Amino acid sequence: MRFIRVSLREGLRRGWRELQQVARSGEDLLGNLIWVSALLVPVWMLRDEVVPGTSASAVSYLLPSLMVMSIVFHGTFSLAQQLVADRHDGTLARLRMIPSGVQTYLVGKITLVSAMVIIVCIVIVLAGVVFTDDIRADNLAMWGNLAWTVPLSLVAILPWGAILGLLIRSARNVNIVLFPLLGLAALSGTFAPITGYPQWLQIVVMVFPLYWVALGARAAVLPDSFAAVEIAEGWQHLETALVLGGWAIVGLLLAPLALRRARLRRPGTTAKATREKDMARA
Repeated sequence: MRFIRVSLREGLRRGWRELQQVARSGEDLLGNLIWVSALLVPVWMLRDEVVPGTSASAVSYLLPSLMVMSIVFHGTFSLAQQLVADRHDGTLARLRMIPSGVQTYLVGKITLVSAMVIIVCIVIVLAGVVFTDDIRADNLAMWGNLAWTVPLSLVAILPWGAILGLLIRSARNVNIVLFPLLGLAALSGTFAPITGYPQWLQIVVMVFPLYWVALGARAAVLPDSFAAVEIAEGWQHLETALVLGGWAIVGLLLAPLALRRARLRRPGTTAKATREKDMARA
């Protein structure tokens, strides 16, 4: 238990320090601003549009999709990319020599990514407040729902991003994972309910957590009248919590196993391997 407490405490501190470094780094700050700006461009473009057949603003329907994309992108691809890079340059191998070093590192990375996703989600909602009257800053029910759906979604997604980062051997292979992941996110009802799918496909999609992340985001932001177009004609809060909680538990159990099985490069092995490949080609 003491080992877990130390890893959590030091990991949270490491994550906070890395977040401060991101805020102070012009390059990192610019990259994140470009990402957020890209998310907000469609919000601005659709500010005067309404959902066909309703009086609801198209912006209010778009916001949950943008939040889901941020959770999926940062929680899987971005986290995996960072882990692969740090494995490749020997950072994780050096940390393995320190008691609870790798565990502290993972908690720190998860803290950093979680904080960045939460900040982005808040910015997205505030943009909705600015561009449409359907989203109100004083809507306590909306903030209350976001307060549990976003953190639970992160806990359900982040362990799997860490597992990918620990198992993928090459940084190039991370990019290969991105496209199927984005396809699954689109198929999982990120942009629209899946009621038009065949029943077998609905069942397959509902097995994965991305469907429930999207449903939870829509439930937090959209009016209750929109629940009528969902599969169960309701927001299914209990089912959302159970499925995301189940994926979180399984991911948290498998992540330590992936950590023990991961091949962490020792410092200097990257250059040595490169030289050997060059000699073999010669």
